[in-house]
Amino acid sequence: MLKPTLGQLFYIFFSLGFTSFGGPAAHFVYFHQCFVEKKSWISATQFSQIMALSQIIPGPSSSQTGMAIGYVLHGYRGACIAWLAFTLPSAVIMALLAVYIHQTQLNLEQQFFYSLMSIVLAIVTFAFWQMLRSYCQKIWQYIVMLLSCLAILYLPFNQAPLIVILLALGWGWIFTRFKPFNANSLNNANSINSANLEALRLDFPWQLKQAKSYLWLVLFIFCFAGLYLLQWLYPSNLYQSLYQFYASSALVFGGGHVILPLLQNGFVNTQLLDAQQFEMGYAFAQLMPGPLFSFAAYIGSLLPLSTAPWINAILASLFIFLPSFFLVFGTLPYWSAILRHPQIQVLLLSVNASVVGLLLALIIPMAQRTMVSIPNLFCFVVMLLCLKFKLPIYISIPVTLIATQLISLLF
Repeated sequence: MLKPTLGQLFYIFFSLGFTSFGGPAAHFVYFHQCFVEKKSWISATQFSQIMALSQIIPGPSSSQTGMAIGYVLHGYRGACIAWLAFTLPSAVIMALLAVYIHQTQLNLEQQFFYSLMSIVLAIVTFAFWQMLRSYCQKIWQYIVMLLSCLAILYLPFNQAPLIVILLALGWGWIFTRFKPFNANSLNNANSINSANLEALRLDFPWQLKQAKSYLWLVLFIFCFAGLYLLQWLYPSNLYQSLYQFYASSALVFGGGHVILPLLQNGFVNTQLLDAQQFEMGYAFAQLMPGPLFSFAAYIGSLLPLSTAPWINAILASLFIFLPSFFLVFGTLPYWSAILRHPQIQVLLLSVNASVVGLLLALIIPMAQRTMVSIPNLFCFVVMLLCLKFKLPIYISIPVTLIATQLISLLF
């Protein structure tokens, strides 16, 4: 396979950072089209295993997939360049938006705000449908998906996604114990056999000793504990905020949407941030290209960490993504060896089905809050049709907003 230069890698990820609308599920599609189908820089099987790893470890799944692709192609420099290029566009836009909202005390008209949320719901619903068709092809996968959804909706604590992922792994392990779901059955169902197991190996272009990779995991834990002690021993807005960004990313499974209650608890409930500004920023973050975790740049720009909002945005962005670097660097070298066991494949299929359930659990309460009027329902349907017929997002959103505003005049 061809190997890109660092400049080419930056350009491709920077372009994706400007055009990758739709959240993590859509990002996976864009990454696959670009790096597997068009560029052939990695194989389809390698991409699927990288994506599976990014969903198992905590943090932003699509950003971690990008980091891992850069890591495989160009080592540590490739991972850093991939993250910077993919994150920069949306982070800059969100930081500028925060400064504008703060200086102008912007308040959106209620119907316009609900229209934004309806568009977000349509984007997430369309992503759910795409993932459902890809990851739920067997009855047992549908069962995992539905049970995961119910668990998220009814378990009364923030770490429910972690419990669901672990239960999905356990469910997959149980399947491997029964004869109908042994390795041979798995191979037939998923086109993986001994002849192509070699393709699962991620070839690193540099000498990397697995014995040293665990140091990144040690650093992950050390930073977590160190930031906790720092904000406890020396209470300040700076230390408290840096800890909240790091801990929120380190503890959340399921991507950008799942981090919302942790950030709200860390910044709104502690009165570091106004609730209306928080909700408005998150609504705009759904409409941005690139990673949803760029919402951190918005929050950082509004926090009283220093006199310069751009410094605050940089600090927030660095600390919310820092755990992902440690986890990707610490786990990816071992991931190749683990994946050579055929039984692991059914575990990954179970996790993927569980992730679809997490997305469904996000859609249900979002729909209950948003689908409260005819204009909102109209906005949702129009945006869904735009996505169905593959209209560009920069056309779909304005057209949907304008049409909804016209309909709202009638109701």
